[in-house]
Amino acid sequence: MARLGDVCEIQAGGTPSRSNATFWEDGNIPWVKISDFSGKYLKKTSEFITEDGLNNSAAKIFPKGTILYSIFATLGETCVLDIDAATNQAIAGIKIINNQLESDYLYYFLLSLKPYINQIGRGVAQNNINLKILREIEIPIPDIETQRHIAAVLDKVSDVIRLRKQQLAKLDDLIKARFVEMFGDPILVEKNGNLSQLGRICELKAGLFVKADYIQKESKDGLYPCFGGNGCRGYVPDYTHDGDFPIIGRQGALCGNVKYAQGKFHATEHAIVVTPLIPMNRYWIYHLLAHLNLNRYATGAAQPGLAVNNLEKIHVQIPKHTEQEHFAKFANQANNSKAAVQKALDETQLLFDSLMQKFFG
Repeated sequence: MARLGDVCEIQAGGTPSRSNATFWEDGNIPWVKISDFSGKYLKKTSEFITEDGLNNSAAKIFPKGTILYSIFATLGETCVLDIDAATNQAIAGIKIINNQLESDYLYYFLLSLKPYINQIGRGVAQNNINLKILREIEIPIPDIETQRHIAAVLDKVSDVIRLRKQQLAKLDDLIKARFVEMFGDPILVEKNGNLSQLGRICELKAGLFVKADYIQKESKDGLYPCFGGNGCRGYVPDYTHDGDFPIIGRQGALCGNVKYAQGKFHATEHAIVVTPLIPMNRYWIYHLLAHLNLNRYATGAAQPGLAVNNLEKIHVQIPKHTEQEHFAKFANQANNSKAAVQKALDETQLLFDSLMQKFFG
């Protein structure tokens, strides 16, 4: 065992002043935020800083191959730099200084720490850990060949997980492309005029308030899904709807998101349940609403939300019922494929988690 601070150089990044345009405009130095993390390797950033920004802040350039670790707000996210880049102060750069430690092995070890790091960071202001805590963490260091074997096994399983996720994304794209192919882009169609107002063909009704302590996290007999602004938020012992319904989140982090509820469920005041007033395929309505990018109708600065009367005024084109049914059949077939891929993904994720526990638990 060794302390992480004894085998690695650990430094945090920094943020140039946002009020000084010369630190940001036309910058060419990649600057990493936690939202840029995606998968094992970080290849690009959404923002860049200038040399002036680098020289007049705590920001520093970490070389390609540096392991990045989030230490503020969202804790324990891990990736490996595939480019030279600077980071903000919520991210620590970890550079190996001991030739008995393999980078890929260290990456997976740090990934395994996420539950522990979140536990010790919880309750601290802004949910964070400092560099001292990170440096004091002890890491087991088996021989190089063992480290390489562990990393190789986890890489293979991670690759399968990544491919499964790509398959799911492609099936989602296929459904979206088919919808636009058959019915056009609803946002562009909306501007053509001579269409129906959403409120004339569907009833849009917000759900009922539920006390937070009334909602249970786990599903079990006698409980029904409870939908809020961000989708299913838990389970309650009674229900307000029974059947198939598109649901629009009217408030929350995913304001404007659309879900499809089936069976018995409860909807809170932060969810809008959509019921057709004319013969329409409800699954088609769900995809129509999902394509409309409804969060663009949100109002309010502090906590943007969707008003029912604003949604009711949206103009939509209603195709023939046979065309709706045709699309719904196609989408259901694609979703059956998604279910099979998701099952395989869940099984692979379970294998990955068990291997992480075996190697680092």
